[in-house]
Amino acid sequence: MKHIFIVLIFCLVIFGCKKHPFDYRNKFLGNYKFNVHAEEWSGVKTWDTTYTYNGRIYYDSRKNTIRILYAEKYSLKPVLKEDGTLYIYSEYCSYGKFESNSNIRFRVEWEESFGNHYIHEVAGDRIK
Repeated sequence: MKHIFIVLIFCLVIFGCKKHPFDYRNKFLGNYKFNVHAEEWSGVKTWDTTYTYNGRIYYDSRKNTIRILYAEKYSLKPVLKEDGTLYIYSEYCSYGKFESNSNIRFRVEWEESFGNHYIHEVAGDRIK
């Protein structure tokens, strides 16, 4: 009876957590301070600015995928490889990598209708 109780407690601790046990993505998740260099232009106006945003990195619903909320209006859903490399399979031209468990860098480039072009170069550090 004592052994069943111990096994039950162990299962509750392991499977009752928000994080998925034994998931390599765990070490990259958390709140981050992102520094964003944004260039946006169209045929009429050019915008070039740098700003910071307190965002977060968390699980996405798809396997091996995370969600990066790096600005108020912008987020990404890349596949995260075990070595920290990011892959995005969409209309975005993007690349990026975690340089450590608490530091990420990536670049995103895309176009929208009427020739609007966007580039975001982003560096993020985990907030402790």
